[in-house]
Amino acid sequence: MLYGANGYTARLIIKELIGAGVKPVLAGRNQVKISALADKHGFDYSIFSLDDPNVIGEILADVTVLINAAGPYSKTAKPFIDSCLRSKTHYIDITGEIDVFVYAESKNRDAEEAGIILCPGTGFDVIPTDCLSYLLKKKLPDAPGTKYLLF
Repeated sequence: MLYGANGYTARLIIKELIGAGVKPVLAGRNQVKISALADKHGFDYSIFSLDDPNVIGEILADVTVLINAAGPYSKTAKPFIDSCLRSKTHYIDITGEIDVFVYAESKNRDAEEAGIILCPGTGFDVIPTDCLSYLLKKKLPDAPGTKYLLF
């Protein structure tokens, strides 16, 4: 399932999923936009907000992997992570928001017990800074080395 499917980055994800032969269920809050996008690609869709954890849980009950592409992630990640833990659904998002990483880390033991992966920040937010580091090194080859800090 791809939640926030009508956003720019989600559309790029859809293109990649199609290329990989994956037919995701498209999801989000906007019935008109999500249904039009689903119809265009021949995908199923689901419309729901994140206000009711019981609704989220019911919807995720048959979902193996949830890709959250709806920000702000400080508002969307927690209800999804909590619901994914209950439904045993793997969670992926594209955030760079530190509080989401901290929350996901705090739920690591629960995720292990549920047999799922919680993976915020997948493949997007670090790319601009990695590219900038590469470009700086290329343009300034004699500059002191770049240090990467992981915390």
